[in-house]
Amino acid sequence: MRPRSPDDEYMADPQSRSIDAIQRALAELAYPSVAARLCARARCNESVPLDLVCEVIPRLAHMGVLLLLFRLAEGDRIEAVIRLLETDAFPSDPIGMQAAGIFAIAAHQLGATPAQRQRLAAPLRAYAAACLEQPPSTIRAQLLAGFRLVAQQIDDPVLAKMMAPDPAEPQVAVNDAFTSVMLLPLLTREEMLALPARMDPQDREALEPIARQIEAATTFAPNLPRNQLCWCGSGKKFKRCHGSDTIPVAPPRSPRALSVTDVQTCSLSDLATMRLDQLGDHPLASVIDRLVKYRAWDVAERALAAFDKREHLPQETRDRIRHILVSQAIRGHRWDLATKHAQKLRSARYAPIKADLAVALPIIERGPQALDHLLTFAESAVREPQGAQGPLGIIMQTMPAIGVLLLRADIATDLDGAADVLRAIRQMRVRLGLLPGDAAETTYAQWQAAKAKAGEVDAQSREIAGAKADADALRSTIADTVRQNRDLARRVEDLERQLREPPTAPAPVEAPADPAELRALRAKLDQLQEVVREKNLELAELRRESRSGRAEDPEPTSSGAIDLPIVDEGDDDWTESDGGTERRIRMPTWRPALLADVPSMPLHVTREAIRTVARLAIGDSAAWKAVKRAKGTAAPLHMARIGIRHLLLFVLDGASMDVIELVSRESLHVALKRYM
Repeated sequence: MRPRSPDDEYMADPQSRSIDAIQRALAELAYPSVAARLCARARCNESVPLDLVCEVIPRLAHMGVLLLLFRLAEGDRIEAVIRLLETDAFPSDPIGMQAAGIFAIAAHQLGATPAQRQRLAAPLRAYAAACLEQPPSTIRAQLLAGFRLVAQQIDDPVLAKMMAPDPAEPQVAVNDAFTSVMLLPLLTREEMLALPARMDPQDREALEPIARQIEAATTFAPNLPRNQLCWCGSGKKFKRCHGSDTIPVAPPRSPRALSVTDVQTCSLSDLATMRLDQLGDHPLASVIDRLVKYRAWDVAERALAAFDKREHLPQETRDRIRHILVSQAIRGHRWDLATKHAQKLRSARYAPIKADLAVALPIIERGPQALDHLLTFAESAVREPQGAQGPLGIIMQTMPAIGVLLLRADIATDLDGAADVLRAIRQMRVRLGLLPGDAAETTYAQWQAAKAKAGEVDAQSREIAGAKADADALRSTIADTVRQNRDLARRVEDLERQLREPPTAPAPVEAPADPAELRALRAKLDQLQEVVREKNLELAELRRESRSGRAEDPEPTSSGAIDLPIVDEGDDDWTESDGGTERRIRMPTWRPALLADVPSMPLHVTREAIRTVARLAIGDSAAWKAVKRAKGTAAPLHMARIGIRHLLLFVLDGASMDVIELVSRESLHVALKRYM
């Protein structure tokens, strides 16, 4: 035998399912009880008023009961769903977003016209945009899958484009609530009325709204681990208290002992019958916030009146709680409540909202003088753009097209703060059924590109200036090194001359040079020459990086060394080489005897000789300027300096260049005799 359900009890008692009884239950916020009474009226073939069903839809979490009541209600159900969506009646949480999509599908199944489908889609896009801004999670993925189904059912291309699947996002199945709404059109009225009677007790409990099991399930009680103490404060483990199959009756508690957690976990009907004036300050403020969220305006006003009587609280604190109700009333298009409570705000912080409503309401209500009020507002907004922000936000709630125009003007006055304004424009375009790509976004993108380009130019200028400073410092370092190099070269020459020409005086004026000191000086000289080469290479690299640096700077030699003038004994035997004739590309060849001597030569001398031969072979003008030609030799013998102590001898023969010897300065005259 099927256990009796609350529907059965209301069916047996006509008074309990009367309209007056349902109205009293609504006043007490007993929404599960209202749903059960409406189900009983449907099963008794009595009318189910659509306005009462709409009072329950945004405030009950069980889609099965709500969908049955919606299908059985009498009245223009499509317009009712549109009104719920346009007034933002569904909470902005996962359950509210899911309910908005499900009832949009249910309204479409009733035969919505194209214009009605457009009105259904506009607020759904706002819910979908809010869902897309949430961090990735399983709940978000399920909601997105549900919105894709909604876009497919109501045939809205804008919503479908917004909900295009992301390959990086995990794909999940559509929630069962979305699939159940697809099956309702297949059932007759008799089959829908028989659904509660056919369910098992556990399933029926999910649809019996006034049962204590459902009361506990819809009170936002936390789902704790089984062995943890229960949230109700009974001292029992959760599995033996509210986590058991039989929900215990919580012991009555004085309102003065209730905490914020307590008022957040009790049912809305308990809040409606509670002595609100006995609650603490923080619990009462939490009660007001929760009642406003679910649009329980009457009880919320009673709670707000109790809160406003607490004169020990600062006026600004009381006004802050009242402003919560004003904000939600504006979102729900309850302009009467918004105006009524805005006039009761006393703090200077909330004074502008009174003026904002006074400006916006005549425009929103679209009365006979609405156009005049709009023109007056536009003129004042031109004179004082900052003062138009408040009325603009209210006007955009109902007039998104005007909001887009005004927001474009706002971007023109402040491009730096345009990111938030562009986001608002995109939301307005979504509500109008337009794809992204507003003209203001193009202007903002062009401004950003110009700003980025200017930043790049500025960064490049700073980089060039830094490179020039580094180059100047490097030139100074190289000049100092060159001077030290020349001083050391002169010192070495003096010491070598002293060794070759010992003094004739019997008593030398100064002690002869120490050979060890000479070797040390030569080693230091070689090191300094190597430093000069490295510095020249760094200078060349800096010139290439700066590009737009000083073009007139002298280029370093490819060998990395500073060219020194050739000073040799017997300059009368040499003449300057004909640069116009010799500077052509030639193929160098090396005498085998010279190649055999290369391993025995110092490494830096060998490296410099190879560089010099390469530069001469390609006709480098800087290298040929230091070349001399011997007089009186049978072959066209040429000489080029290699470092300080060595000379390179080579012969030119048409398109070839024969490298014959690499000699020291001391052995130059001996080598020349072989070619006379």
